[in-house]
Amino acid sequence: MTDTPETLIEVHQLTKDYRAREVFFDTRGHTVRALDRVDLSIIRGETLGLVGESGCGKSTLARIILGLEPGTSGTVRYRGKELDAMDRQSLMAFRRQVQMVFQDPSSSLNPKKTVFQTLCEPLKIHRLCPRGKYTEEVARLLGEVGLDPQAMHRYPHQFSGGQRQRIGLARALATRPGLIVADEPTSALDVSIQAQIINLLLDLREKLGLSFLFISHDLPVVQFVSHRVAVMYRGQIVEIMGSRAFLADTGGPHHPYTEYLISAVPLPVPGLSLREKNRGKSGLAALQAREDTKTRSLAPARGCAFYPLCPKRTSECVDNRPGPQKISRGHVIWCDKV
Repeated sequence: MTDTPETLIEVHQLTKDYRAREVFFDTRGHTVRALDRVDLSIIRGETLGLVGESGCGKSTLARIILGLEPGTSGTVRYRGKELDAMDRQSLMAFRRQVQMVFQDPSSSLNPKKTVFQTLCEPLKIHRLCPRGKYTEEVARLLGEVGLDPQAMHRYPHQFSGGQRQRIGLARALATRPGLIVADEPTSALDVSIQAQIINLLLDLREKLGLSFLFISHDLPVVQFVSHRVAVMYRGQIVEIMGSRAFLADTGGPHHPYTEYLISAVPLPVPGLSLREKNRGKSGLAALQAREDTKTRSLAPARGCAFYPLCPKRTSECVDNRPGPQKISRGHVIWCDKV
């Protein structure tokens, strides 16, 4: 008999609306739907990759999962407990268990605080370490992320970009979390440094049993670090699949938007498969046409958000978004036209 994997985060029918003004003097305003009925789960010990174009709602979803802002409707549960129903004590425990690594390490660290002061702050807030043990614990955290403990009294500007990102990761690890939300953690770094940070994340995942929500535009990196990949378009999750199937030639993505998203990625590799050679032109054309289409509205979508561009659309897609369709084990698609 095998144990059922523990679900850390469960998102159900999560919707987030914002009120915005189209122009400065427009007092009526309109609704922008950032998230539209999102269903998602993160299992203990796994990395869930989240991909999609800029502005599709990835960071909004991350903020709501972190409890930094509420959803308009739907629920977010951490280990079975709904975030909105947590009391002060439970919420404090949740904030200790769920941490974030930011995109830009330069702006996420206080330039007026030393590394020691930065890493001591979460220890003090959550009372995780006796006062006399701060130096020892900070040294341990720096060693955990591959930095010299002797540098704890230096300031952020005295470190490179990669080293600052390691400090940000050490700060996240200070509370001994179970889940880390990594929002574009390598996009501000050089390619060689990106590889070091990715390998560090993988090592820490194995060593500490961490779970990750890994948000990125770099699709090959997402495939490399993730167990599963979720694809988002205009606030809707359109497909979730195992990472091996994500960029595979066979048994891979099924949703038309997933194909278009992958086709926009340069693949300068000799001997590309026929599928890879053929998929690019139509995908890129559709993505470019998106900017000119008159059917892309700010109003909340009633049906499928990809309807205006989908080559397989029917009249039903305007008002009705299909429920999740199971393709295979671990592979779910929100489309019944493929």
